[in-house]
Amino acid sequence: MAVTRDAARAALVDDVYAKQAANDARGMWQALRRLSQSGGRLPGGPSALRSAGGAVVMGDQQIADVFAHHYARVGDAAVFAEGAGFDAAHMAAVEAEVADLRTNTSRARAHRGPASLNDPFTPDEVAEACAKLHNNKAANPLDNIQNELLKHGGEEGCLALTAFFNLQWEGEVKAQSPGVIRSLYKKGDPAEPTNYRPITLGCTIDKLYNLLINRRLVSFLEEDTGKLHDAQNGFRPGRNTADNIFMLSTVLNARLREKKATYLLFLDVEKAYDSVWRAGLLKHVWEAGVEGKMFRVLAQMCDSTSSVVMHNGCAATAFQPGIKG
Repeated sequence: MAVTRDAARAALVDDVYAKQAANDARGMWQALRRLSQSGGRLPGGPSALRSAGGAVVMGDQQIADVFAHHYARVGDAAVFAEGAGFDAAHMAAVEAEVADLRTNTSRARAHRGPASLNDPFTPDEVAEACAKLHNNKAANPLDNIQNELLKHGGEEGCLALTAFFNLQWEGEVKAQSPGVIRSLYKKGDPAEPTNYRPITLGCTIDKLYNLLINRRLVSFLEEDTGKLHDAQNGFRPGRNTADNIFMLSTVLNARLREKKATYLLFLDVEKAYDSVWRAGLLKHVWEAGVEGKMFRVLAQMCDSTSSVVMHNGCAATAFQPGIKG
């Protein structure tokens, strides 16, 4: 099957070059279209991709580079500022405040924060987090560590992981491996990078460490109902989108019975996760009561996160996703 797929791709590529050599511009673009359309259905990913400058590339390394440039641009601070509409003075003030909170001599050091957030991790916490890992999940191709290895490491493995995580925790250092981005075709022109959904395969050990941190944060935020709005159902235990759908339908039915006009606005923020302004996020985290070591660790994790795009075994240069500052 692989031979047939490779042969079909080679034939399409040859057709592009043949039309180009014959100065058949129309035929060349038609051949390129057939090549790009086949790429959306091939397990190996696209066979051709259009760069930001409009050029069509067909080599695996070039395709990986185009994807990397596209994903890095989503979180580029300069691109973000072009249409963000943020007050420049406000942004500068927030970034200065967050920078102060992160320094060793700032008031952040005077705020140890609650013990539930900042104490060292216990073997019980690690064992409970390991039990939550799912089997048969794709591993990061850079280390190929499977979830099953951590889940079934026994008591000795749990103690070793606890010691390792606490070294990072006490030193407030995140030795994070790059996440490997794979691009999954959605719909539309397969030659357009915007028509692919990036899926990141993170290091299993990093994911387990992040899970420990997330469980502490969720527990801390759920303790006080004032920290999260009651209408916020996403990423909260025991809640899902069905809760908001039920509330919306109830309100709409009531207004319909009362013959009242109703106006709805649905906001879908494109690339919302990748374009989060890190300094603004950290300011909200501090104001929610997340202080001390937990705050500094989260801030450091924002700096150490990196991603690398891979396409058919070829890797592009690593980059840092998200809006810095």
